[in-house]
Amino acid sequence: MGAYGVRLVTAALLLSVLFSTGSCYMRDFAHKNEINEMRVCIGTNGRMSVPANREYHYKNLRDRYTNCTYVDGNLEITWIQNITDLNFLQHIREVTGYVLISLYDLPQVILPRLQIIRGRTTFKLNKWEEA
Repeated sequence: MGAYGVRLVTAALLLSVLFSTGSCYMRDFAHKNEINEMRVCIGTNGRMSVPANREYHYKNLRDRYTNCTYVDGNLEITWIQNITDLNFLQHIREVTGYVLISLYDLPQVILPRLQIIRGRTTFKLNKWEEA
């Protein structure tokens, strides 16, 4: 291989490195865009307490979790009756606390994108157990 061949191989290697670096950059950029689309919402800490107004309770859950992807705290789905639309939960991917689904009158609760339950806080039936 002559000097021309060495230059050609060197140029090919440089292009290969540039393209692989560029594709890594693009992957990082795509990941950053995904992070920017994350919507953080604050979880709840009501445990199993009975809401004074169940309709207001449902609307509060719906408003809190619509388009939410990251729950900072606990995801508590409780005291839901005569309501069939829980589609507002469909974007949740991560919960830092616990997930509590209790006292609801539905055939199923679907969390299709839920990937991680960190469990930084654990469920306690009453607040005196927290000490």
